[in-house]
Amino acid sequence: MQQEVHRRTVAGMALVYVANRLYGLLLYLYPRRFRHEYGEPMAQLFRDAMRQQLRRGGMAALLSLWMMTLFDLVRSVFVEQMAELFHVSVDWGGTTMTYLEKIREFAREPEQLELAYQAAVKAGERGAFTEAIQLAHTEDRGNLLYSAWYYRLLHAAGRVIAWSWAVPLAILNGLLLWWLSDEQGYTLQIVNPFSGVQGHSSTPLVLVVGMGIAAIIIITFLAGAGDRHWRRLVLIALGLMGVTAYVIYFFPQTGTSLYQEQYLALMPLNLALLAWAGIGIYALIGHWDPGNRFAFLVKSLEVLIVGGIFGFILLLFTGVTVGLFSALGIEPPDEIMRLFFAGGAGMIGVLAVALAIEPGVAPRQQPFDEGVSRLIALLLRLLLPLAVLVLTIFVFFIPANFWQPFNNREVLIAFNALLFAVIALLVGVVPLAQGDLSERLWHWLWRGILALTVLTLIVGIYALAAILYRTLLDRLTPNRLTFIGWNVI
Repeated sequence: MQQEVHRRTVAGMALVYVANRLYGLLLYLYPRRFRHEYGEPMAQLFRDAMRQQLRRGGMAALLSLWMMTLFDLVRSVFVEQMAELFHVSVDWGGTTMTYLEKIREFAREPEQLELAYQAAVKAGERGAFTEAIQLAHTEDRGNLLYSAWYYRLLHAAGRVIAWSWAVPLAILNGLLLWWLSDEQGYTLQIVNPFSGVQGHSSTPLVLVVGMGIAAIIIITFLAGAGDRHWRRLVLIALGLMGVTAYVIYFFPQTGTSLYQEQYLALMPLNLALLAWAGIGIYALIGHWDPGNRFAFLVKSLEVLIVGGIFGFILLLFTGVTVGLFSALGIEPPDEIMRLFFAGGAGMIGVLAVALAIEPGVAPRQQPFDEGVSRLIALLLRLLLPLAVLVLTIFVFFIPANFWQPFNNREVLIAFNALLFAVIALLVGVVPLAQGDLSERLWHWLWRGILALTVLTLIVGIYALAAILYRTLLDRLTPNRLTFIGWNVI
């Protein structure tokens, strides 16, 4: 037993040493002036945080710290390089270093330091203030005021990801989706309504039932690791299963083979939205006010982006693995490939929720001012001017190509995809409260949001007119009914 503990301790310290060296190399991404002034305190803070997380939560907590540190480092490097190159202060709210300067100024003034902390909390920058306190404590461990604030914030922060729930449920979700992705055994076959003969077209069953299963497992994670509202979980699960069963057993009654194909092609996306709504109902019961509803939208977008990052990493890993086997003349069996794609996607969905969401906490009280949340909001706001420019040019060219979406189905589909992307961008750039941003930045952000909204309305009305025109000339199909609904919404 002692040998096992000793082995784990040695392995953990080795990882801390390697991560510390890599962090030291990453510090060279900062400008030289910044690195010379803050590099050593930041490195010391990172070492202390790694040792603490290793003692408190083991490897899982250490992995979470590395991810959050990497996201914060990317943001701060961008800010400092912009300031160094253009001699401007990028005003996206208080950063760790601006708070560090205030903390140094109030090193002997407890009341002023408390007021600075309250202002940071009001501005949604508690994380930046906490990091600044940690840096100040590292610089001057003899300062009793710094020490008091350091331990106060240290024990107040302590969010620990519920890996004991997340990992088993992620594995379960991955295995279920892997099992159901076998197209030889689990498909929905198109049936000729007149002869009863099965056609050649089919839809994998996992596309229809997969999102419902994932939603039930995600809600199980939120319940088990959070407030444990099991009755609410059971009712939502029964509702999702009932709707999914209705889709499976009703699609042969929709009419011709063409209608059945369109129906099954549309159901995965619609059932995915319904599954997302089920998660929202669980999270929002008792918190139906607009602030919590909007916070849930923002967190959903964050989960989607985190899952996309993990998916990209999984895709790279899968490509490298397949390439290595191909170089040896070995073709991986279908079961292994399905394990990578379907199984990996199932695991990513649950793990992304575990990393981004704190179970048992109302959506508005979720952490939005640190780590992944801050980076995503920053990147989406940087995309806002580009989106306004692209849509302006797009609207400018509409008169010269006015009849394209009226006559070309693919162009119309592209229009609707554009609308979904812009709506997601609008959700991501809007701050939860006006106090989250400086007055000057809020002023320009509001102008950009207003411009993008007007342009989106123009494109949306244009697309709705095109789909109504095509419907009047032909007939109402499941595809057209769905597109009309999306455009109206």
